[in-house]
Amino acid sequence: MKNKKDKLIKNLIVLFSGTNLSSFINLINVTLLVNIIGLKNNGIIFLALSYIAIFNLLFNFQSFTALMRFLPKYESKIDRLSLFFQGLYFDYISAIIAFVLSYIFIDPIANYLSWDQQVVNAIYILNFSILFTVTGVFDAILRYYSEFKYVVYINLSTAVFNLLALALGWLFKFDFIYYIYLTLFVSVFKFFIYVYYSYLILLKNELLSVFNFKKLKLFNKDMFKFNVYSNISLVIDLPVGQLTPIIVNQYLGLNDVAVFKILEKIGRIVIQFGNVASQVMAPEISKDLANGEYHRVKKLSDKFGFILFSGGMIFLIGLYFTKQYWLYLIIPNGDNYMFAVFLYLFYCIYKVSFFAQYYIFIFAGFEKETVKILLVINALYLMAIFPVIDYFNLNGVIILLIIQASLVFFCKNMTMRRNKGRLFAG
Repeated sequence: MKNKKDKLIKNLIVLFSGTNLSSFINLINVTLLVNIIGLKNNGIIFLALSYIAIFNLLFNFQSFTALMRFLPKYESKIDRLSLFFQGLYFDYISAIIAFVLSYIFIDPIANYLSWDQQVVNAIYILNFSILFTVTGVFDAILRYYSEFKYVVYINLSTAVFNLLALALGWLFKFDFIYYIYLTLFVSVFKFFIYVYYSYLILLKNELLSVFNFKKLKLFNKDMFKFNVYSNISLVIDLPVGQLTPIIVNQYLGLNDVAVFKILEKIGRIVIQFGNVASQVMAPEISKDLANGEYHRVKKLSDKFGFILFSGGMIFLIGLYFTKQYWLYLIIPNGDNYMFAVFLYLFYCIYKVSFFAQYYIFIFAGFEKETVKILLVINALYLMAIFPVIDYFNLNGVIILLIIQASLVFFCKNMTMRRNKGRLFAG
């Protein structure tokens, strides 16, 4: 048990330090991009990415969560290799479907929403990034085998590559089109690094030594069903994640959608803390629940949730008292958006403190309940956002996000209380 705890702490330290460094570089990248191309052009890129993210979410299903749930159930190398290959087939087929459908609907949606030609051109270029947003299996390989140093290498390499390319664009005064292509190439770059390190891990754990295509079981019915349900729950989260920026653009304009997307990027610094904990703990949560050790999982997740919330609030207070040094660098006319910035950061801290609940809920087999909860709450969110944005602008959207997150946390907690037996089932 002590070795397991020491390994968990070591992985947290490695991932935490690496993630902080890459987050800092990414913050510099955001600041550079805003200052090089301006808010409006940032809005064009962000709107194009929001459109693509919708098709990614609707059709580009990823197998990360399914693999985390089912890998602990299989001991043999050929069985685990079979799960990885099933995940790859599932992910690549869905990515191709997402790419084709996204391409077909570019012009009809752009015409309906009256997007200008610059937005349309950006979407046509960035649409190819869908074919390289196939990292679910590679993520699962890295995290299941606790190779978190490779996760750090990937994030740092991508952030540094982006920084150098941005500096190059600024130095040589490249046109706006350069930054659109750069956004695509960053995705391609990250994908190939994922492939390389995943290959090394499979080699190290001798899974490739047992490779025999005839022996692979390319269809696991239970994993497939779980994969579909867990991805449907992400699709139902679409209004909160990807439709919001488009609604903001329609009601408030490109400047506000650029600010909202910048808020998301600032918020990712806070969210990274939760991501670090979840990336390290997700495999452990899955293994412990498979062994019926729910109490251990609950105790550990509550402790980390409290630390994240407390640390996040201290971080937020620190940001408030130093706002004059950073706010105006990231958002021009920062005074106009100060309340929105700090409200959104509070939302991120609040949401990230419940990070373990997501994995406990879905790894314990509540994937169908997840779909039902999100279906109802997100339908209410979608009905409420239009009058809210009309009367309260961007601040109202953020308050609505906090309410939506609270309802999801409450409903999941009540479901687990009513079905405690499933948490110990293993």
